Amino acid sequence: MTDATLADADLRSAGARGAVLEAADLRGADLRRADLEGAYLFRADLSGADLPGADLRRGANLERANLRGANLRGANLEEAYLGNADPTGADLRDADLRVESLWEPVWADGGVIPDTTARLTGARYDARTRWPADFHPREHGAFLIE
Repeated sequence: MTDATLADADLRSAGARGAVLEAADLRGADLRRADLEGAYLFRADLSGADLPGADLRRGANLERANLRGANLRGANLEEAYLGNADPTGADLRDADLRVESLWEPVWADGGVIPDTTARLTGARYDARTRWPADFHPREHGAFLIE
């Protein structure tokens, strides 16, 4: 499925393991506890989506996905790919973010854009959020909720 429009859809506990949802419109969708392990969500719009407890691990590809304001509380993204994803303002409390990549070089007009760091501006996390080794979320704009 590509360019699918599922905005505001209720997909709680949906089984979409390995689904191809390239550029899907999932704005505000309810994906609580959805099984998206290995799903292809390249350029998907998940802004404002509700993903608590969602399984996005083991090869889920969220490259260039819009995760602005998404609720990823308790989501499992271990070994997912988040190259150039935008989690600005996302709720990352209790999430497993031991991912393949929180940043990747951005290619434009044959060159690399210099700022290749993770953009976590306004994202919230807590002491239970799991990060890649030696990753410091505050340095990337996230703030700790105690």
